[in-house]
Amino acid sequence: MQLRYKSLINSQKLTITCPPENYKLNDEIEAVRWVINPIEDDLNFLPNHLYDLKRGAQVRAMPENIKCGYCSLSFHTSIDASTVAFHSLSSNLQQKLGYTHIAHGTIEKGTGLMSEPHPISKHFELFEIKEIVWMNNFVITNSL
Repeated sequence: MQLRYKSLINSQKLTITCPPENYKLNDEIEAVRWVINPIEDDLNFLPNHLYDLKRGAQVRAMPENIKCGYCSLSFHTSIDASTVAFHSLSSNLQQKLGYTHIAHGTIEKGTGLMSEPHPISKHFELFEIKEIVWMNNFVITNSL
């Protein structure tokens, strides 16, 4: 199975398995993601490494497991969990990230390799295996 961002993962020169071996092919799942309005913005459904690169953010040192996670798409399973996570960040970091809204939608079965949603934060990661048109499956529902 070929990952969409395999070259990005390889460029990180990780000594750990990425994505982790316990990530499974996803079932259909409702998901929420921080985005920039409008939903068609090219930055909205990129892994964090590419998002940061395109926005000119400074590359920073991070542990390998975080580097791996930055090659995936980050989601929450609920609007409330996503809102709480965003507002738990410092206002300075919120501004640096640049997200303005929350988008809600459905991730189709077989889209990628997914972590189990965290029981408290409701956060999960998805490593795409096929390219989909995310804006066809997600709509902006709330401002941040």
